[in-house]
Amino acid sequence: MSLEVSKASGALGNKIQFSIQNKNAAGGQALRVAIVPAYFDTLGMAATFDDNTKEVSIVAHHHNTAALVAAGYSIDRIIDDDMSDANIAVQATNSERRIRDFLDFVKTNEVILRSMTIKATNTDAYDGDMEVSHLNPFKKVTPETIELNKFYSRFQENDDKIDIDFENDNMIINDTLLWVVNVPANTTMTFTLRF
Repeated sequence: MSLEVSKASGALGNKIQFSIQNKNAAGGQALRVAIVPAYFDTLGMAATFDDNTKEVSIVAHHHNTAALVAAGYSIDRIIDDDMSDANIAVQATNSERRIRDFLDFVKTNEVILRSMTIKATNTDAYDGDMEVSHLNPFKKVTPETIELNKFYSRFQENDDKIDIDFENDNMIINDTLLWVVNVPANTTMTFTLRF
């Protein structure tokens, strides 16, 4: 019996990895999270007031859902660097590869998604869907659904992850793509996107 040896050239490439944690208690609300928010303006401001110093701190962020919701898209959150509140936590797993850099880059430089690995702390995550739509401001576009359970088998050896190969499907990520995933309550999903 011989073991197949993988070549290093097969491991070279561009990737980004991030996690989305739905902090809602088990049985609670699933969250519709935009991985790529298309061309919509996601800039928002968060203000905090310090009672001791009487100072107001204002911090800009890029996870404001108002423009998407106003356009008629049902979105609870948009991924952003080091985003955390009572319901969700989002974080890039490599501090040198920021989510904001990736999202800014694909607004002017389209990339083709070759493959993706999704790890989840709860296999119920694979019962959900992802929706992808290439939008334009002139008409409402019906999203295409990617059923995650098509890539999961209860007989697979590692039940905490699925691999999706886009090699022949050419999933293009650019400024027209709205990509939404449903994250179940009490679940962390880690996405590795390879280009």
